[in-house]
Amino acid sequence: MEMEKGLTRADEQIYLELREFLDGFPGGMPDTGSDFAVKVLSSLFTPEEARMLMRMRRVPEPAASIARRCGIPKEEARKTLDRMAEKGLVWRMSLGGGGTQYLPIQYIMGMLEESVLKGMKGNTADKGLLEILAGDAAVEYVKQIWNLTPTKQLRVVPVGEAVDAATAVAPYDRMREVVGRQESISVMPCICKELKGAVGEDCGRSHLCCISFGTVAEHMIEVGIGKRISSEEALGILDRAEEEGMVLQVNNALEPLFLCCCCSCCCGLLRAMHKMERPADEVHSSFQAKIDPEACSLCGNCLERCQMGAISEEGDSMRVDLGRCIGCGLCVAACPEGAVSLVPKPGAEEPPLTYLDNYTRMARERNLPMGRMNPLVRKIPLPRFLKTWGYLYRLRLARPVIYLMARLGMV
Repeated sequence: MEMEKGLTRADEQIYLELREFLDGFPGGMPDTGSDFAVKVLSSLFTPEEARMLMRMRRVPEPAASIARRCGIPKEEARKTLDRMAEKGLVWRMSLGGGGTQYLPIQYIMGMLEESVLKGMKGNTADKGLLEILAGDAAVEYVKQIWNLTPTKQLRVVPVGEAVDAATAVAPYDRMREVVGRQESISVMPCICKELKGAVGEDCGRSHLCCISFGTVAEHMIEVGIGKRISSEEALGILDRAEEEGMVLQVNNALEPLFLCCCCSCCCGLLRAMHKMERPADEVHSSFQAKIDPEACSLCGNCLERCQMGAISEEGDSMRVDLGRCIGCGLCVAACPEGAVSLVPKPGAEEPPLTYLDNYTRMARERNLPMGRMNPLVRKIPLPRFLKTWGYLYRLRLARPVIYLMARLGMV
């Protein structure tokens, strides 16, 4: 790999080490032999910030603990950590007892979305970075990340009208009911559509369509990229997404924390899936589409709505390529004859129990230290996990617990 333009060899080495550190998170940041990761990380982090991130544990800690490991004064560490939090590179939180704590977050489904959206909102985003992230190289990198583990970060759920046309739909696949149960909801712009819009390739679909729930919703509101909305407003966003032909993807757990509405012309993941020979094998979904040839009128609506190119005309009716169908249900909603329905996908499994179960399971599949935590945390909802850390800080037990976890190779 050639040295990234404008970087010294010492700085480039820091970003190579930072990529390796971030690859230690469940979502990963793999070495693909290209300079993509260095380009992205050098645009997001200063060398000082990169060094500090690599000294952090993968649990919430106060600035003083991080400063000790870095060998610098607490206030110097706090200043750098606060700057990183303002940029969206770490999470800053107050769990009680220990004052303010800082938590490193993974590359995708974490720092990338938050930091870039913050930069775009404040007009401080690097234009070159936006072009890189909107391009084909980013799609190929997402594909590499997606293929790291059998368990994925997201799963596809059917749109509202398709749910009515399916049989035996589990509660976790009924997004309108999921939304109705939430006490805290926020919406923020879709980073994929924002990136494509920034490079003059806007598809015309709605941008304000990424929904978060509970703890994640409160965080997005607090950092200024999420807007608090009611359940009625969230349902309206789902209705609009269905009208505009967007695929619904929720975090892969029975504990709903975020829901993306996107399309294969903008979404890095859906763009990557579209390039795969059999997207159905690479996605978690409970359903696949089925067309009744007797009822099909060959209107072509389903063909136009399919984001994966899974539908084609064959004889007197449309047919579904089950290797490409991801079970989103957009074709069902588009059929005026009611000829399309969703049927259970063979081999579909129930999602992981919680957000922590999902990610520690992914870590275990990659033989990462965090995977050893799965038996301990898999049943614990994220809010309760964070609340537990608050108790540990109030009881002055957090530091010895973190020390023990580090000795056991968990963090």
